[in-house]
Amino acid sequence: MIIQRAQMTDPHDLRDIALQCVSSATSSTNIREVPADMLLPETKSSTSDYVTWVDREIESKMTKFLRESRDQDSILAEEGSKRIGSSGVRWVIDPIDGTTNFVYGIPCFGISLAAEQNGDIVTGVVADLGHGEVFDAVKGHGARCNGVNIQTNMNDSLKNAIVGTGFSYIPKRREVQSKLLQHILPRVGDIRRFGSAAIDLCWLALGRLDAFYEEGLNYWDYAAGALIASEAGAIVRVEKLEDEIDLLIASNPHINNRLYELVSAALETLNQDLLMSLGYEYLFKGNKLRPYLGFELLFGLGKNEVYGSRTDSLIFVADFNYSSKVSSSHIGMGVFSGFDVEIVEDLYLGTEIGLQWLSTK
Repeated sequence: MIIQRAQMTDPHDLRDIALQCVSSATSSTNIREVPADMLLPETKSSTSDYVTWVDREIESKMTKFLRESRDQDSILAEEGSKRIGSSGVRWVIDPIDGTTNFVYGIPCFGISLAAEQNGDIVTGVVADLGHGEVFDAVKGHGARCNGVNIQTNMNDSLKNAIVGTGFSYIPKRREVQSKLLQHILPRVGDIRRFGSAAIDLCWLALGRLDAFYEEGLNYWDYAAGALIASEAGAIVRVEKLEDEIDLLIASNPHINNRLYELVSAALETLNQDLLMSLGYEYLFKGNKLRPYLGFELLFGLGKNEVYGSRTDSLIFVADFNYSSKVSSSHIGMGVFSGFDVEIVEDLYLGTEIGLQWLSTK
């Protein structure tokens, strides 16, 4: 069988289409003159996660433009527009990133549009509607703001760094994020929370921020901005955590390693605080970026490493799943250091973290 790949499109051509698409959508929807009744928001995942008529109107106009320009492409958009095409190109749309700012009249929101080719992001455009700036990038060919080439700044001190971040709309996730911030804030110059990840990443590319991190972003929030920042010289990492949660860490290249270590340490500290508050020792092995999201004890299965500790006659075991409880059948029965064990009690903290208590027979 011969498998034919879709013919490659020049990413510069995709960038030009993206710029035209964004320009067409903004020029035909004057967001500064939208009637007040059309700004009344609906809510999505929480009472502060807004969507407006303008979000849907811009998305509709962008998808229409892209379909008319390239009718074989796929489309993925925040407010639900979706199309499966055959060209190997997929457009990723966030019609307004920073909708809450838009609703409240805070001038930090924009349109984000990225193009993938065979799964790789090859071009991105972000229009900062509050400041009249349009950022774009083509993979391997640099980034621009209003047509002028841009680069990240040269700050090499994490202690003086201005770091952008953001927070989830879900209260339980905010609790975790606030604890991460408690560890990070005293160790950097200052924190900024502007409310639009796409613009945060563009401001990193332009040198207005030294770094940015956020946990729980959606793909359309950062697809274009991450490429723009990377093409301006930033180091951008996206880690897949439990339950497909994305953790994005980005900075200028001079503080990249120290920022990565700081965020990793913050996650590990959060894990330690949760466990040590119960008064039991534990051992930890594994990826530094996952301590607060998961480690598990699987005993009697030979090839699996054992995580946990024994305190007197009590064996403490944890299996963290970010949004699902641990089941007794998953732990099962087995042998730990020669002792038979059984589950005697389940203790759950909220709905996100499950702790299993085991005791020796």
